[in-house]
Amino acid sequence: MIKTKKEIINLTKNLIKLNTNSYNFKALKIALLEIKKILKDYKFLEFKKNNYESLLFYNFLPKNKKFKLILNGHLDIIPAKESQFFPLIKEERLFGAGSLDMKGGLSVLVYIFKNYANKLKYPIALQVVTDEEIGGFNGTKYQIENNLLSEFVISSEPTNFDIVHKAKGIIWADIIINGVTAHSAYPWRGKNAIELTNKVINKLIKKFSNPKNDKWKTTINLATIKTENITYNKIPDKCILGFDIRYIPEEKKQILKKIKSCLNNYSNLEIKIFESSFYTKKNNAYIKKIKKIIKKITNNTAVLRGANGSSDIRHYNLIGIEGIEFGPKGFGIGSDNEYVEIESLEKYYLILEEFLKNF
Repeated sequence: MIKTKKEIINLTKNLIKLNTNSYNFKALKIALLEIKKILKDYKFLEFKKNNYESLLFYNFLPKNKKFKLILNGHLDIIPAKESQFFPLIKEERLFGAGSLDMKGGLSVLVYIFKNYANKLKYPIALQVVTDEEIGGFNGTKYQIENNLLSEFVISSEPTNFDIVHKAKGIIWADIIINGVTAHSAYPWRGKNAIELTNKVINKLIKKFSNPKNDKWKTTINLATIKTENITYNKIPDKCILGFDIRYIPEEKKQILKKIKSCLNNYSNLEIKIFESSFYTKKNNAYIKKIKKIIKKITNNTAVLRGANGSSDIRHYNLIGIEGIEFGPKGFGIGSDNEYVEIESLEKYYLILEEFLKNF
Protein backbone atom coordinates (compact mmCIF):
# COMPACT_ATOMS: atom_id res chain seq x y z
CA MET A 1 0.00 0.00 0.00
CA ILE A 2 1.32 3.45 -0.89
CA LYS A 3 1.70 5.93 1.97
CA THR A 4 -0.63 8.52 0.46
CA LYS A 5 -3.47 6.20 -0.57
CA LYS A 6 -5.81 7.63 2.07
CA GLU A 7 -4.99 11.21 1.02
CA ILE A 8 -5.58 10.41 -2.66
CA ILE A 9 -9.00 8.92 -1.90
CA ASN A 10 -9.92 11.86 0.34
CA LEU A 11 -8.94 14.39 -2.30
CA THR A 12 -10.92 12.49 -4.95
CA LYS A 13 -13.98 12.47 -2.67
CA ASN A 14 -13.63 16.18 -1.89
CA LEU A 15 -13.41 17.00 -5.59
CA ILE A 16 -16.43 14.82 -6.39
CA LYS A 17 -18.48 16.82 -3.87
CA LEU A 18 -17.92 19.91 -6.01
CA ASN A 19 -20.11 20.31 -9.08
CA THR A 20 -17.26 21.38 -11.34
CA ASN A 21 -19.08 21.37 -14.65
CA SER A 22 -17.34 23.60 -17.17
CA TYR A 23 -19.57 26.61 -16.39
CA ASN A 24 -19.58 26.51 -12.58
CA PHE A 25 -16.74 28.97 -11.99
CA LYS A 26 -17.32 29.11 -8.23
CA ALA A 27 -16.92 25.36 -7.77
CA LEU A 28 -13.92 25.26 -10.11
CA LYS A 29 -12.22 27.99 -8.08
CA ILE A 30 -12.81 26.10 -4.82
CA ALA A 31 -11.32 22.96 -6.40
CA LEU A 32 -8.22 24.89 -7.49
CA LEU A 33 -7.83 26.27 -3.95
CA GLU A 34 -8.01 22.71 -2.58
CA ILE A 35 -5.08 21.70 -4.78
CA LYS A 36 -3.15 24.87 -3.93
CA LYS A 37 -3.34 23.96 -0.23
CA ILE A 38 -1.92 20.50 -0.85
CA LEU A 39 0.90 21.87 -3.03
CA LYS A 40 1.60 24.90 -0.84
CA ASP A 41 5.34 24.14 -0.86
CA TYR A 42 5.57 24.58 -4.63
CA LYS A 43 5.75 27.65 -6.81
CA PHE A 44 3.08 28.04 -9.45
CA LEU A 45 1.95 30.22 -12.32
CA GLU A 46 -1.66 31.37 -12.62
CA PHE A 47 -3.50 31.90 -15.87
CA LYS A 48 -6.95 33.24 -16.69
CA LYS A 49 -8.79 33.59 -19.97
CA ASN A 50 -12.54 34.13 -20.46
CA ASN A 51 -13.04 33.54 -16.69
CA TYR A 52 -11.36 30.13 -16.89
CA GLU A 53 -8.51 29.81 -14.41
CA SER A 54 -5.67 27.32 -14.69
CA LEU A 55 -2.48 26.60 -12.76
CA LEU A 56 0.99 25.31 -13.50
CA PHE A 57 2.97 24.01 -10.52
CA TYR A 58 6.68 23.33 -10.98
CA ASN A 59 9.84 22.30 -9.13
CA PHE A 60 11.99 24.81 -10.95
CA LEU A 61 11.40 26.94 -14.01
CA PRO A 62 13.79 26.35 -16.92
CA LYS A 63 15.09 29.46 -18.69
CA ASN A 64 13.40 28.58 -21.96
CA LYS A 65 10.17 27.53 -20.13
CA LYS A 66 10.50 24.06 -21.63
CA PHE A 67 9.97 21.31 -19.08
CA LYS A 68 11.14 17.74 -19.47
CA LEU A 69 7.72 16.48 -18.46
CA ILE A 70 4.27 17.98 -17.92
CA LEU A 71 1.55 16.06 -16.09
CA ASN A 72 -1.78 17.34 -17.39
CA GLY A 73 -5.13 17.10 -15.60
CA HIS A 74 -8.53 18.79 -15.71
CA LEU A 75 -11.07 19.57 -13.00
CA ASP A 76 -14.13 20.20 -15.15
CA ILE A 77 -16.62 17.39 -15.70
CA ILE A 78 -19.51 16.46 -17.94
CA PRO A 79 -22.74 17.79 -16.34
CA ALA A 80 -24.21 15.27 -13.89
CA LYS A 81 -27.21 14.70 -11.60
CA GLU A 82 -27.25 16.22 -8.12
CA SER A 83 -27.16 12.76 -6.53
CA GLN A 84 -23.75 12.09 -8.10
CA PHE A 85 -21.99 14.70 -5.99
CA PHE A 86 -22.11 12.45 -2.93
CA PRO A 87 -19.09 10.11 -3.26
CA LEU A 88 -19.75 6.48 -2.43
CA ILE A 89 -17.29 3.62 -1.96
CA LYS A 90 -18.70 0.19 -2.76
CA GLU A 91 -16.76 -3.00 -3.51
CA GLU A 92 -13.48 -1.06 -3.83
CA ARG A 93 -15.02 1.28 -6.36
CA LEU A 94 -15.36 5.01 -5.78
CA PHE A 95 -18.57 6.27 -7.38
CA GLY A 96 -19.37 9.88 -8.22
CA ALA A 97 -19.49 12.50 -10.95
CA GLY A 98 -16.07 12.85 -12.52
CA SER A 99 -14.56 10.11 -10.35
CA LEU A 100 -13.03 8.49 -13.44
CA ASP A 101 -12.85 11.50 -15.75
CA MET A 102 -10.70 12.60 -14.13
CA LYS A 103 -10.79 13.46 -10.44
CA GLY A 104 -9.28 10.14 -9.36
CA GLY A 105 -6.41 10.35 -11.82
CA LEU A 106 -5.83 14.03 -11.10
CA SER A 107 -5.64 13.33 -7.36
CA VAL A 108 -2.87 10.83 -8.07
CA LEU A 109 -1.03 13.45 -10.15
CA VAL A 110 -1.30 15.95 -7.29
CA TYR A 111 0.23 13.59 -4.72
CA ILE A 112 2.89 12.10 -6.98
CA PHE A 113 3.96 15.68 -7.76
CA LYS A 114 3.85 16.68 -4.08
CA ASN A 115 5.98 13.70 -3.03
CA TYR A 116 8.55 13.63 -5.83
CA ALA A 117 8.86 16.84 -7.85
CA ASN A 118 11.36 18.46 -5.47
CA LYS A 119 13.47 15.31 -5.47
CA LEU A 120 13.95 15.34 -9.23
CA LYS A 121 16.90 16.94 -11.00
CA TYR A 122 14.95 17.77 -14.15
CA PRO A 123 12.19 20.41 -14.57
CA ILE A 124 8.71 18.95 -14.19
CA ALA A 125 5.31 20.65 -14.04
CA LEU A 126 1.75 19.80 -13.04
CA GLN A 127 -0.85 21.49 -15.21
CA VAL A 128 -4.35 21.82 -13.75
CA VAL A 129 -7.01 23.25 -16.08
CA THR A 130 -10.75 23.87 -15.89
CA ASP A 131 -12.07 23.76 -19.46
CA GLU A 132 -10.92 20.51 -21.09
CA GLU A 133 -14.48 19.24 -21.57
CA ILE A 134 -15.31 22.26 -23.74
CA GLY A 135 -12.13 22.24 -25.81
CA GLY A 136 -9.24 23.33 -23.58
CA PHE A 137 -8.81 26.65 -25.40
CA ASN A 138 -8.67 28.76 -22.23
CA GLY A 139 -6.50 26.40 -20.20
CA THR A 140 -3.94 24.15 -21.84
CA LYS A 141 -3.92 25.97 -25.17
CA TYR A 142 -3.65 29.36 -23.46
CA GLN A 143 -0.70 28.19 -21.36
CA ILE A 144 1.01 26.93 -24.52
CA GLU A 145 0.38 30.33 -26.14
CA ASN A 146 2.31 31.77 -23.19
CA ASN A 147 5.32 29.71 -24.30
CA LEU A 148 5.06 26.94 -21.71
CA LEU A 149 6.41 23.86 -23.44
CA SER A 150 7.54 20.34 -22.62
CA GLU A 151 9.54 17.49 -24.05
CA PHE A 152 6.73 15.05 -23.25
CA VAL A 153 3.22 15.25 -21.79
CA ILE A 154 1.05 12.74 -19.92
CA SER A 155 -2.66 13.51 -19.65
CA SER A 156 -4.45 11.58 -16.91
CA GLU A 157 -7.43 10.68 -19.08
CA PRO A 158 -8.88 7.32 -17.98
CA THR A 159 -7.49 4.60 -20.26
CA ASN A 160 -7.75 1.43 -18.12
CA PHE A 161 -3.94 1.36 -18.15
CA ASP A 162 -3.85 1.28 -21.95
CA ILE A 163 -1.59 3.81 -23.64
CA VAL A 164 -3.52 6.12 -25.94
CA HIS A 165 -1.01 7.43 -28.47
CA LYS A 166 -3.48 8.81 -31.01
CA ALA A 167 -6.97 10.29 -31.01
CA LYS A 168 -9.54 11.42 -33.51
CA GLY A 169 -9.99 15.01 -34.61
CA ILE A 170 -13.26 16.90 -34.28
CA ILE A 171 -15.43 18.80 -36.73
CA TRP A 172 -18.59 20.56 -35.62
CA ALA A 173 -20.41 22.14 -38.52
CA ASP A 174 -23.73 23.30 -39.92
CA ILE A 175 -25.03 22.72 -43.39
CA ILE A 176 -27.47 25.45 -44.42
CA ILE A 177 -29.98 24.20 -46.96
CA ASN A 178 -31.97 26.78 -48.90
CA GLY A 179 -35.29 25.98 -50.51
CA VAL A 180 -38.19 28.06 -51.84
CA THR A 181 -41.20 28.89 -49.69
CA ALA A 182 -44.83 28.53 -50.81
CA HIS A 183 -48.24 27.71 -49.37
CA SER A 184 -48.40 24.04 -48.41
CA ALA A 185 -51.53 23.57 -50.52
CA TYR A 186 -49.37 24.15 -53.59
CA PRO A 187 -46.14 22.18 -52.92
CA TRP A 188 -45.12 22.24 -56.59
CA ARG A 189 -44.61 26.00 -56.27
CA GLY A 190 -41.86 25.65 -53.68
CA LYS A 191 -38.82 23.59 -52.74
CA ASN A 192 -39.10 22.10 -49.26
CA ALA A 193 -35.83 22.71 -47.39
CA ILE A 194 -36.46 19.75 -45.06
CA GLU A 195 -36.85 17.40 -48.02
CA LEU A 196 -33.66 18.80 -49.52
CA THR A 197 -31.95 18.32 -46.16
CA ASN A 198 -33.00 14.69 -46.16
CA LYS A 199 -31.10 14.17 -49.41
CA VAL A 200 -27.96 15.64 -47.81
CA ILE A 201 -28.45 13.41 -44.76
CA ASN A 202 -28.62 10.31 -46.93
CA LYS A 203 -25.39 11.28 -48.67
CA LEU A 204 -23.62 11.91 -45.34
CA ILE A 205 -24.76 8.58 -43.90
CA LYS A 206 -23.56 6.77 -47.01
CA LYS A 207 -20.23 8.62 -47.06
CA PHE A 208 -19.59 8.26 -43.30
CA SER A 209 -21.17 4.92 -42.47
CA ASN A 210 -20.85 4.40 -38.72
CA PRO A 211 -19.44 1.06 -37.48
CA LYS A 212 -21.61 -1.23 -35.35
CA ASN A 213 -18.89 -1.51 -32.70
CA ASP A 214 -15.63 0.14 -31.62
CA LYS A 215 -13.45 0.47 -34.72
CA TRP A 216 -10.71 2.92 -35.69
CA LYS A 217 -12.89 4.68 -38.23
CA THR A 218 -14.23 8.16 -38.91
CA THR A 219 -17.76 8.55 -37.49
CA ILE A 220 -20.60 11.05 -37.73
CA ASN A 221 -23.35 12.18 -35.37
CA LEU A 222 -26.26 14.03 -36.95
CA ALA A 223 -26.99 16.27 -33.98
CA THR A 224 -29.56 18.95 -34.84
CA ILE A 225 -32.13 19.91 -37.48
CA LYS A 226 -33.56 23.43 -37.25
CA THR A 227 -36.01 25.43 -39.30
CA GLU A 228 -37.55 28.86 -38.74
CA ASN A 229 -40.92 27.57 -39.88
CA ILE A 230 -43.59 28.04 -37.15
CA THR A 231 -46.70 26.89 -38.99
CA TYR A 232 -47.94 23.77 -40.76
CA ASN A 233 -49.26 25.41 -43.91
CA LYS A 234 -46.03 26.93 -45.15
CA ILE A 235 -43.22 25.20 -47.04
CA PRO A 236 -39.94 25.83 -45.16
CA ASP A 237 -37.36 27.64 -47.27
CA LYS A 238 -34.40 27.15 -44.92
CA CYS A 239 -33.14 24.27 -42.82
CA ILE A 240 -29.95 23.94 -40.79
CA LEU A 241 -28.37 20.54 -40.18
CA GLY A 242 -25.79 20.34 -37.38
CA PHE A 243 -23.35 17.44 -37.11
CA ASP A 244 -20.29 16.19 -35.25
CA ILE A 245 -17.60 14.24 -37.12
CA ARG A 246 -14.75 12.46 -35.33
CA TYR A 247 -12.11 11.80 -37.94
CA ILE A 248 -9.06 9.56 -37.74
CA PRO A 249 -5.64 11.23 -38.25
CA GLU A 250 -5.15 9.31 -41.50
CA GLU A 251 -8.08 11.23 -43.08
CA LYS A 252 -7.21 14.75 -41.95
CA LYS A 253 -6.23 15.98 -45.44
CA GLN A 254 -9.30 14.51 -47.14
CA ILE A 255 -12.02 15.08 -44.51
CA LEU A 256 -13.34 18.44 -45.73
CA LYS A 257 -13.39 17.22 -49.31
CA LYS A 258 -15.49 14.22 -48.23
CA ILE A 259 -17.98 16.46 -46.45
CA LYS A 260 -18.26 18.89 -49.34
CA SER A 261 -18.92 16.03 -51.75
CA CYS A 262 -22.26 15.57 -49.97
CA LEU A 263 -23.37 19.13 -50.73
CA ASN A 264 -24.97 20.59 -53.84
CA ASN A 265 -25.98 23.99 -55.21
CA TYR A 266 -28.71 24.55 -52.58
CA SER A 267 -26.50 23.96 -49.53
CA ASN A 268 -23.58 25.70 -47.81
CA LEU A 269 -21.12 24.49 -45.19
CA GLU A 270 -20.28 26.50 -42.05
CA ILE A 271 -17.49 25.08 -39.89
CA LYS A 272 -17.88 25.80 -36.16
CA ILE A 273 -14.96 23.76 -34.82
CA PHE A 274 -12.16 22.04 -36.72
CA GLU A 275 -9.87 20.49 -34.12
CA SER A 276 -6.84 18.46 -34.96
CA SER A 277 -6.34 14.81 -34.16
CA PHE A 278 -3.20 13.83 -32.27
CA TYR A 279 -0.58 11.20 -32.94
CA THR A 280 2.55 10.09 -31.07
CA LYS A 281 4.74 7.43 -32.65
CA LYS A 282 4.56 3.97 -31.09
CA ASN A 283 8.35 3.80 -30.89
CA ASN A 284 8.61 6.97 -28.79
CA ALA A 285 11.25 6.34 -26.10
CA TYR A 286 8.96 7.43 -23.27
CA ILE A 287 6.16 5.15 -24.47
CA LYS A 288 8.59 2.22 -24.48
CA LYS A 289 9.71 3.09 -20.96
CA ILE A 290 6.25 3.45 -19.43
CA LYS A 291 5.09 0.28 -21.17
CA LYS A 292 7.83 -1.69 -19.39
CA ILE A 293 6.87 -0.14 -16.06
CA ILE A 294 3.17 -0.96 -16.58
CA LYS A 295 4.15 -4.59 -17.19
CA LYS A 296 6.27 -4.61 -14.04
CA ILE A 297 3.57 -3.09 -11.77
CA THR A 298 0.42 -4.71 -13.19
CA ASN A 299 1.85 -7.90 -14.71
CA ASN A 300 -0.12 -7.06 -17.86
CA THR A 301 1.06 -5.80 -21.23
CA ALA A 302 -0.27 -2.32 -22.00
CA VAL A 303 -2.25 -1.98 -25.22
CA LEU A 304 -1.30 0.91 -27.52
CA ARG A 305 -4.49 2.21 -29.05
CA GLY A 306 -6.39 5.18 -30.42
CA ALA A 307 -9.17 7.10 -28.67
CA ASN A 308 -12.54 8.03 -30.17
CA GLY A 309 -12.70 11.14 -28.01
CA SER A 310 -10.19 13.92 -27.73
CA SER A 311 -7.99 15.49 -25.05
CA ASP A 312 -5.71 18.47 -24.46
CA ILE A 313 -2.76 16.48 -25.81
CA ARG A 314 -3.80 17.66 -29.28
CA HIS A 315 -2.84 21.25 -28.39
CA TYR A 316 0.73 20.11 -27.72
CA ASN A 317 0.78 17.88 -30.77
CA LEU A 318 -0.04 20.85 -33.00
CA ILE A 319 3.31 22.44 -32.13
CA GLY A 320 5.30 19.23 -32.44
CA ILE A 321 5.26 18.06 -28.80
CA GLU A 322 4.46 14.40 -28.27
CA GLY A 323 2.41 12.95 -25.45
CA ILE A 324 -0.02 10.26 -24.38
CA GLU A 325 -3.26 9.76 -22.53
CA PHE A 326 -2.69 7.37 -19.64
CA GLY A 327 -4.89 6.85 -16.61
CA PRO A 328 -6.56 4.49 -14.14
CA LYS A 329 -9.35 1.94 -14.48
CA GLY A 330 -13.06 2.45 -14.06
CA PHE A 331 -16.33 2.61 -15.93
CA GLY A 332 -19.21 4.84 -16.97
CA ILE A 333 -17.74 8.21 -17.95
CA GLY A 334 -20.59 10.72 -18.06
CA SER A 335 -23.13 8.15 -16.84
CA ASP A 336 -25.16 7.91 -13.62
CA ASN A 337 -22.86 5.14 -12.36
CA GLU A 338 -19.39 6.51 -13.06
CA TYR A 339 -16.70 5.01 -10.86
CA VAL A 340 -12.94 4.63 -10.54
CA GLU A 341 -11.33 1.48 -9.19
CA ILE A 342 -9.47 2.30 -5.98
CA GLU A 343 -6.83 -0.38 -6.51
CA SER A 344 -6.04 1.12 -9.91
CA LEU A 345 -5.37 4.52 -8.31
CA GLU A 346 -2.72 2.88 -6.16
CA LYS A 347 -1.14 1.10 -9.14
CA TYR A 348 -1.34 4.31 -11.16
CA TYR A 349 0.67 6.06 -8.47
CA LEU A 350 3.29 3.29 -8.45
CA ILE A 351 3.64 3.38 -12.25
CA LEU A 352 4.12 7.15 -12.27
CA GLU A 353 6.53 6.94 -9.33
CA GLU A 354 8.75 4.50 -11.23
CA PHE A 355 8.45 6.56 -14.41
CA LEU A 356 9.51 9.80 -12.71
CA LYS A 357 12.47 8.15 -11.01
CA ASN A 358 13.74 6.77 -14.32
CA PHE A 359 12.70 9.58 -16.66
